[in-house]
Amino acid sequence: MTSRSALATTLIALAALAAGCTPEREDSELFAPSGIGVTVVDAVLIVDRPLPAIRLSETRDPSQPYDVQEAAIEVATVIVRDPFREYRYVYYGTRPGFFDPVPVDGEIPLVQPGTAYTLEVSLPDGAVVTAETITPS
Repeated sequence: MTSRSALATTLIALAALAAGCTPEREDSELFAPSGIGVTVVDAVLIVDRPLPAIRLSETRDPSQPYDVQEAAIEVATVIVRDPFREYRYVYYGTRPGFFDPVPVDGEIPLVQPGTAYTLEVSLPDGAVVTAETITPS
């Protein structure tokens, strides 16, 4: 490829990139109505720490003020599994959308290293959200 050809190709690529990166956009380009009401699951497993609370919420209309209580999901069946057992979660209603693990033998189990965990959230409308991870060793 000649240097003139390489320069032309680079300029075309930069022009195409710049055209797609304009900061001038309409709100409708950033937030689609289909993105409203999507289930959001927030949880982080940290090895050697107790199973965490899991926060459930749903996305809201971006043109409206955000309200944590309105966005919170308070009715769901939440289960975390490892290869050996199943851990159920319960909503106590003290924090909007937060589901806490049910103690096993009086204690919240610790997250184990090098272990596969799966999450299953079943919602009243029949929707099921799943996730899986393997913790670091």
